[in-house]
Amino acid sequence: GRWGQCAEVLDNGVTGRHKNEISKIISEESKGDILEAMCGFNSYIYPHLDKSVTAHDYSREMLMKYEFPERRRLQFNLDKLPKQKFFIPDESFDRVVFVKGYKYPKNLNHVFGEFYRLLKSGGKLIFVESTVAGYAEIVKRRLKVDECKTFLQKSNFNEISVKCLPFADTSDEELLLFQAIKR
Repeated sequence: GRWGQCAEVLDNGVTGRHKNEISKIISEESKGDILEAMCGFNSYIYPHLDKSVTAHDYSREMLMKYEFPERRRLQFNLDKLPKQKFFIPDESFDRVVFVKGYKYPKNLNHVFGEFYRLLKSGGKLIFVESTVAGYAEIVKRRLKVDECKTFLQKSNFNEISVKCLPFADTSDEELLLFQAIKR
């Protein structure tokens, strides 16, 4: 539906501001088996021998454009949770990572719950979110830090941290790095 339409309209070169800086931070934090959720077609995880990345997106069109053809791909609509689950066993990943995807799923309690299920004990959920709106036609919520922390806590995540990324920018946008641990 709408995700496929977005994929058709967006240029493969569209990455958003600060992609290199975000990729460096995300890549340094990402080791082992990683689910890059809501990836679109631009990965924020640099290739490296100590990483095995599974790319996930709602849209088949986005995954067809995804920049690393050798990576495993998974197309699934997170809005279908909890009726369905990812077709992946519990505790399959060391990290679940996403960038600028918080605003789009309908039910974040279910989404974060599924990410929790997929993480190994001691695994980490890492995501970056912007304080600006995103794709207006498909945004379900604006970022509110306290609300986001509540979603994470309800999904049993621990050691939740949030920090503002220090990128100099002339806009009103802030980029926040969230990290939460599965204990």
